[in-house]
Amino acid sequence: MNGEIEVKTIEEVLAEHGGVFAFGSHCSKNGPPAECCILEMEALRLGIPCTDKPELVRMWDLRSINDAPWSSREVATPHLLRMHSAYVGSMDWTEEKQRCVLERILIGSVSRIISKFAGLPKDVVEKCKSARTALDLASALHLASARVFPIACDEALVLMVDVWVDAASEPVLP
Repeated sequence: MNGEIEVKTIEEVLAEHGGVFAFGSHCSKNGPPAECCILEMEALRLGIPCTDKPELVRMWDLRSINDAPWSSREVATPHLLRMHSAYVGSMDWTEEKQRCVLERILIGSVSRIISKFAGLPKDVVEKCKSARTALDLASALHLASARVFPIACDEALVLMVDVWVDAASEPVLP
């Protein structure tokens, strides 16, 4: 390999380390872990020592969604794979792209997730679904704040992954 680091696909790394993204941290000094979280998998994919430090793998910190209460790791993994693909190298995006993606995540969280909470009045649901700016977002959140009820956890988490992936996939417009 002439001293070059082999960059593997995330699917190859997953297959070598349990086949699913695991909860929590798994790095040790005793060799490669049997299972890994999304950031540890990225470190192993890059051929660097196992770590879950975002600044070392150059990926936004996705641990909160990785470690969220999914019903199973098998349910979480295909969605986390999509998220991984969307956020590889995200710490090296331009400041403008990072800002745009973050704004899209916030707006998408209201328009696509909070709007689905059971028990919200129709006018609040419509306000949430139609949020397109930070001002719309603030207004929708204010209306929804008193009427939020939980929806199924996996459903909410899949929607959250969708929001994050979509946010990272859209082009940054001037």
